[in-house]
Amino acid sequence: MKKIMSAEEVIDFIEKTAFLHERIEGDFIPESVTGETSDRYLSKWKEILAKGDDELFQKRLSFDNLTEDKVKLLLGKVHLRDRDNLSEWSSILEKILNREDSLKFEDIRKGKNNRFLLSEIPVPFEEIYVPLVILAGEEVMKKTGNSYNLADEHVHILFEHSLMASIHYICVKAVYLEFSIFNSDSSFTGTLDRFINTEKRNKYDLFVEKMLKNNYMDLFMEYRVLARLVCTLISQWIDNISEFLLRLHEDLPEISEIFNEGKEPGKLIKVNPSVSDRHNGGKQVITLEFESGLKIVYKPKDLSLEKTYFHLLSWFNENDVPYDFKSLKIINRKGYGWVEFADHLPCNDEEGVKNYYRRAGALLCLLYIFSTSDCHMENIIASGEYPVLVDLETLMQGDVRFFEDEQYGQKIRFLADKKLYDSVLRTGLLPRWQFTPDNKAYDVSGLGSTDDHGMIYNQEIWKNLKTDSIRFETDRIRANRMGLNMPYIKDKKISPYEYKDDILQGFNEMYNYMLKNREYLLSHDTLLKDFRGKTVRMIFRATNTYGMILGKSINPSFLRDPLLWSMNIDLLARALSKLEVKTDFLWPLVKYEIKSSEQLDTPCLGGYSDSKSLYLENKIEIEDFYQESGYDRL
Repeated sequence: MKKIMSAEEVIDFIEKTAFLHERIEGDFIPESVTGETSDRYLSKWKEILAKGDDELFQKRLSFDNLTEDKVKLLLGKVHLRDRDNLSEWSSILEKILNREDSLKFEDIRKGKNNRFLLSEIPVPFEEIYVPLVILAGEEVMKKTGNSYNLADEHVHILFEHSLMASIHYICVKAVYLEFSIFNSDSSFTGTLDRFINTEKRNKYDLFVEKMLKNNYMDLFMEYRVLARLVCTLISQWIDNISEFLLRLHEDLPEISEIFNEGKEPGKLIKVNPSVSDRHNGGKQVITLEFESGLKIVYKPKDLSLEKTYFHLLSWFNENDVPYDFKSLKIINRKGYGWVEFADHLPCNDEEGVKNYYRRAGALLCLLYIFSTSDCHMENIIASGEYPVLVDLETLMQGDVRFFEDEQYGQKIRFLADKKLYDSVLRTGLLPRWQFTPDNKAYDVSGLGSTDDHGMIYNQEIWKNLKTDSIRFETDRIRANRMGLNMPYIKDKKISPYEYKDDILQGFNEMYNYMLKNREYLLSHDTLLKDFRGKTVRMIFRATNTYGMILGKSINPSFLRDPLLWSMNIDLLARALSKLEVKTDFLWPLVKYEIKSSEQLDTPCLGGYSDSKSLYLENKIEIEDFYQESGYDRL
């Protein structure tokens, strides 16, 4: 069978998906001729980023040492600088388009190779995505060998369904638009009559059959950015799931020893494959459950900070702390690790609830001392009488170096904001509100966010799936917060608002305990020194900002055009361009955010607890980013 896409055609396809920053950084070589196309893109970029404000746009260009004349060269036709070193996603593209054993629509409907199509969680146009997920699953089997069999079929179904849901999120607007066009044009049926039996078949079935028959060629040629993003998702998923299974196989003996009293945990029977945001190439936290009932958590990052933190909690428990803490067991490996699962458990009685909130006050004190941030409702688990912090990467936040404005009034606001930020409110445990675009407030805090504080947001509700009249409506719904941060008795969750005195009591007693032990803790031979040199995360902006920009970028018009798509991602530079003070030193950080977002990741910015520098990819360092390191503040 002749290949649909040759190697040369793959390179041509890649060149037509070049993003803005790849052109600026020299990954692609521009032609020397500019014209109307370049002028049009330049105007569009100025409109998207600066809403036509020339001064604002010029400042943005200055971050990359660009002028408008230089930019025009980059906005025309370009060629790959290195044709021998192609991105991983391009090999997935070849495998998709050149796949010989194309699945037929009738086979999918009859249940062939569609185990991940879950009737209880239907996905619009899900049949279209089946060959993509099958290809990804086959690649995982090849890469993992016997490790693949550590998990039962249901686990692989959950992994594959999660991948399909991610593909659907990127594709659905473009696919729905293409179906709407197909559904409204009777000539399509006539064309398909030549090679598909259309008798008694609806347009939906014919549309899916058409998509499957040419291995997505029409869709990918029309929406080149979509093709790149889908192939990036699949490539990352293959690497990450394979890596997880191989690591599980290697570490299973120690997992048995540390978490299961030396007994074999049995087969992996259940996972939640997307507990966290995507970071560093689509990596996500995974919760695991084995046949024996053992539950643990896989975290694809260094866990030395978490191990040191829980070691400190154990020391407190052995040295007369007012309220003991729950300390989780950890296996730390290079770049990943395994953590004991913190179950959401009930309190036995009213006194148990009081103890929970006293411990919450003690935890608030400890996290305040450790200059911790981002302890929102999803990072706290109410495990019986114990509030457990399950994400510790924002311990020891450094004191970020700000530039004060010369105007006195703004200086006052700066000092007031800094004073507020340096208080217990920094932790995120106490009530704090975020706002939707229509200015609706919702509480996201670790203690204050109760079931009735869920964010109101727009959700697409799909109706008439798998029919010609498939459509969606937008509805306003309240997010299900699960309430895992709330203690409960039987089925009743207990709000913190009646237990403020208990929270204060726990805080005061822990504060006095820390003062009593301060001299010992600060001596050089205690475990506090182990907090030096630990990797910590810096939250530069609200995570939902990245989600909003990505959500806008899946508009079909953006998915057709890589320059428009990446100009939309470049919106991350707008806030920096609008600041009136010197901000050049922050540009590498924002550029890292842009690159991460183009990989569909939530940017994860990091540094070391005892350093005043911020570190980005490829060892890029922003020196003196902090006035004082997190460890020195501690």
